[in-house]
Amino acid sequence: PWQKDLRAHVARLISLRAENPALRPSKYARLGEHIPNASVMDWFDQNGETMESAQWADPRNRTLQYVAASTPDKEAANRI
Repeated sequence: PWQKDLRAHVARLISLRAENPALRPSKYARLGEHIPNASVMDWFDQNGETMESAQWADPRNRTLQYVAASTPDKEAANRI
């Protein structure tokens, strides 16, 4: 049973990736740089606050969220 659940979960993740250009970028943005057609990701902590540098290395942080926004050149932009 757990394998069927895992398979269904992975199938849903694959479907989400196919439906959202922001989850399959061909280029990634870099902090402080403008890169045409690059997806931009904003990272947040468990409170929905922007992640600070120190939080990335803090083992007490157990939650990570991000918003990805695409700027693709071959399909419509999206944000997820």
